[in-house]
Amino acid sequence: MLAIWNALQQAPVRDLAWSLFSPPLMQYLPGGQSIALDRRTAGERDRQWLQCLDADPQALLQHLRDRPSRRLGIYFENLVAFFFRSPLCRQRDGLVLRAQNLQVRRRGKTLGEFDFLFSGSGGAAAVHTETAVKFYLGTPAPAGRAAAIASGAAASDWAQWLGPNCRDRLDIKLTHLLQRQLQLARQAAAQPLLSPLHIDPAHLTRRLFLRGVLLYPGHCRMAPPAGANCAHIRGSWHYLRDFLARSADADWELLPRLQWLAPTAPASLQTHSGAALRRLLNSHFAAHRQPLMLRAWESGRARGSGDAPLHMVVPDYWPRTT
Repeated sequence: MLAIWNALQQAPVRDLAWSLFSPPLMQYLPGGQSIALDRRTAGERDRQWLQCLDADPQALLQHLRDRPSRRLGIYFENLVAFFFRSPLCRQRDGLVLRAQNLQVRRRGKTLGEFDFLFSGSGGAAAVHTETAVKFYLGTPAPAGRAAAIASGAAASDWAQWLGPNCRDRLDIKLTHLLQRQLQLARQAAAQPLLSPLHIDPAHLTRRLFLRGVLLYPGHCRMAPPAGANCAHIRGSWHYLRDFLARSADADWELLPRLQWLAPTAPASLQTHSGAALRRLLNSHFAAHRQPLMLRAWESGRARGSGDAPLHMVVPDYWPRTT
């Protein structure tokens, strides 16, 4: 079945649909059973709302212009915030947004920030939601676990999944979200902020809104991380030397960071041949260390019929240093 975002034409509306309705990265959170995972699916009202936005995206475009950012995480949060501020959210989820990016401070020190705080309607509990979009590259297991991983008998560790710049890691991110960000309401310094919003910390639902892609190594097999959603979006990553040596029988799209979410609409697609891409990659990595994200569109394939896979190319020395 065609993903909901592939039925839309405007890039920000496609990204909004992807942000809301792509599969969450995690199915469960060991040690975080009290945290709800947002696993929403698109209903008819959602589809109609997105189709109307696609026909007239000015409200969404103005919302994004008012909150400019070159950071993918902020762009994602702004997309989700557009939905949280909409009448559809109130109708669909029974929630009213009360605060966004509310900082908790004590004696001049920031203890954390509530991404979103909602009050419930019709007797529903208030909700604290933390949002994140992440792209993690799986790094092979130590030799002692290689046989178990190859056989598919074991899950990989959270610590084996790194962000492209290696400063981020799945275990660190989840621990931060579960043990710090989603516990903010329990801080004494948060109480003066919650009381005016009529939010009682004792009756507050905590929710994690986590989307993204897990990129598996192209040179070996690897199991998903423990607790991963079985329907998570997958891609692959490749060392530059391996990628240049492979067959490149595809039309390759080079993706700036803010285009890592929904696939480009067919009418806006710009691709490179395999030969042109190899020249571009050699030029880039001769001068820069940052990995590059690509989509592989099969040559001759009817574009728009589905999501083309993501591929990330990294320097040959990754992850030792970036």
